[in-house]
Amino acid sequence: MRSTVTFAFVPHRPKSLVATVALCLLLLLGQAAPAGAAQGDGASSDAMPTTRSASSDLSPGDPATITFRGGGWGHGLGMSQYGAYGRAAAGKKHPAILRFYYREVRLTQSRYTGRVAVQVGTVSTATFRPRGHVDLRLNNKVKGSAEAGQEVTVRRSGAGWSLKVDGVERCGPGACAGGSFALTYGDGTVVEVGGVGAYDHGKIRLVPTSAGSSSLYVVVASLTMDEYLYGLAEMPSSWPAEALKAQAVAGRSFAQRTIEDRRASPSWNLPFDVYASTRDQVYAGRAKSAGYDGDRWVDAVDGTSHKIATYDGRPITAFYSSSHGGYSANSEYVFTEMLPYIRANPDPFDSYNNPFHEWTRTYSIAELSQWLGRYGVGTIRSIEVLGGAGESGRLNKATVALTGSSGTRHITGNELRWAINEGAGSSLDRQLLSTKFRLGGGAASDRPPVGNWKFREKVDSGPNARVTLQGWALDPDTSRSIRVFLTDNGDWAVGTVANDPRPGIAGEYGLGPNHGFELSRALSPGRHELCLNARNDPDDAAVELRCRTVRVGTSPAGRIGSVRSRVADTLPFTPATVTVAGRASDSDTDAGIDVVIAANGLTVTTTTVDGRFSAGLLSPPGPSQICATAKDDSGLRPDRDLGCVDHDVVDRDPIGKFTLSLPGEQQARAHGWALDPDTTAPVRVQLQVNGVTVASRVADDARPAIASKYGLGPAHGFDLDTTVDPGRHQFCVLARDATAANAPLVSLACRTITVA
Repeated sequence: MRSTVTFAFVPHRPKSLVATVALCLLLLLGQAAPAGAAQGDGASSDAMPTTRSASSDLSPGDPATITFRGGGWGHGLGMSQYGAYGRAAAGKKHPAILRFYYREVRLTQSRYTGRVAVQVGTVSTATFRPRGHVDLRLNNKVKGSAEAGQEVTVRRSGAGWSLKVDGVERCGPGACAGGSFALTYGDGTVVEVGGVGAYDHGKIRLVPTSAGSSSLYVVVASLTMDEYLYGLAEMPSSWPAEALKAQAVAGRSFAQRTIEDRRASPSWNLPFDVYASTRDQVYAGRAKSAGYDGDRWVDAVDGTSHKIATYDGRPITAFYSSSHGGYSANSEYVFTEMLPYIRANPDPFDSYNNPFHEWTRTYSIAELSQWLGRYGVGTIRSIEVLGGAGESGRLNKATVALTGSSGTRHITGNELRWAINEGAGSSLDRQLLSTKFRLGGGAASDRPPVGNWKFREKVDSGPNARVTLQGWALDPDTSRSIRVFLTDNGDWAVGTVANDPRPGIAGEYGLGPNHGFELSRALSPGRHELCLNARNDPDDAAVELRCRTVRVGTSPAGRIGSVRSRVADTLPFTPATVTVAGRASDSDTDAGIDVVIAANGLTVTTTTVDGRFSAGLLSPPGPSQICATAKDDSGLRPDRDLGCVDHDVVDRDPIGKFTLSLPGEQQARAHGWALDPDTTAPVRVQLQVNGVTVASRVADDARPAIASKYGLGPAHGFDLDTTVDPGRHQFCVLARDATAANAPLVSLACRTITVA
């Protein structure tokens, strides 16, 4: 849609994130005000530029003004904290609250046992006032201590540290060099950090922000996950218990996912896990847990201890913000990544006791012209939204045309809001609290249909394959039932009117119960992408709601029929051939299918003919396990293991020859060759005289003629020498199988001679 406002003078611009200072004050006072800038805001495209121009001193009461009408406070992703408040007040439990805002997540028990380190500030001189005993450590070695009421001052100069207790130097830069400084204390001991906050869990570390720097990170470290959450100042502790529990689970999920991702990233080299600001989550330490109704928040953390929301087995990035203005956003529209569990959704409970559900802001033309001066269009004549609004009516990535006395410039809705908020200052009643706004008094943006479905029945094999879908769909702009239809691989398949009663949907959206449907579809073998679409009211445009993939088919069937091995009698020698035969077929196809046969780490693939397969592969000798796998023809179903057969592959004995000579008095020599027909590796031979081994070696001398004849290389020759007494003796040469270490010796030949 396009919305146009034409003026005689200047344009308006969008505003940025909620002021962190205002948020923290509201939280600490325990007022039922927004929990502040929602987690992730500071790291998102919603964040304001770091440079700020001076606020205009022009009055918004000037005759020429522009009014913005908007809703919500924050980026609008995931959970609305006011929506959680409203749902809890209506009796909904925290699991139902979380599953509404985070689609298809599972609530599970986390196995995370690591510690959390939070950066709570950056100082040049750190001042501590403990309310009990603390140890002062450098590189984990105690350099001193302090008691309740004493003042500890720590600063860094060059590579050294200066440590003072009540003004008395305890350790100077010369004696205290390098490393990082830490304050350790018993759990529950309160330590006040000047200008930063008070903390009663973990330990406090000071780490230089860079090598040689005197600037120090103040880090509260060694916190358990629940101790970290005790100080999470993101929702007023006076709110309903189930809303607090939903916040605790969301905060725990966000923290665990963030910590895991950062610790696994080679680019994260900071000495802490999370920031204590809206860049991650607002952490206030003891000011939260010991503040107004702080015990109720601690009870919510303890009551959900270790509980997290997961998707595909991992903690989710559980974005949340103060208020959605009645409709949440898709993650990829506000940021860049498509998160399947953070989708646009209408939320009628967002309005409960919510002063930020709807708001108006009026600025003078003079103010807006000044704030938008960076775009060089002069005095604004008109502002026009050319398109690109998000599903919830937000304008983050929408194209906005600024037309003024000096020309026209296109910017985004985000840029418009940033520019206005930078000029308007930090007061909440002057800020554009979100990008969900429109210009002037025009109608609100048309909101698209929403819905969900599941398989009531799914038969994904055989001739009667089919699916039955059951779900709901509605248009948040009307209570009328709308039409829905299913597409199968992009083609229209079946449709109906979503008018079956669904009382639960009536309670969630407040638009009546008649929004349910049921659709059935027969399926042929293959892959089917089934997508539910709904017709928008009133323009009848098709809006895709959700897609799922179904794979129809069956895995192959079959078995191994026979396994046999043989060796050729011809020379040169070749390895044994193992032949595997059997049956295999896939009911999804009449064509042959592939069968993979494996033996001793070797594989061969063959294709069935008329449902039969037979293939041979060369294999080392000895005991072997022969296995076969039939491959699914479509690639949609698991392959079928046809089983394994134990088979003893033919193992040939060593062969060889030798001649016997008497080269000297009482000397004998066996000269010959020996080999194993199953391998080129040399064999070990022994010379026995009258049954007693007198010499042994590996037969690896060169015998070129043997290589030519047997095809197993030349290194198979040997000479075995011994001394003998005169008389008649039997000389035998034996060889050991080279492919079986425990095989018995095989006699190659024997000679009997008389030694003079």
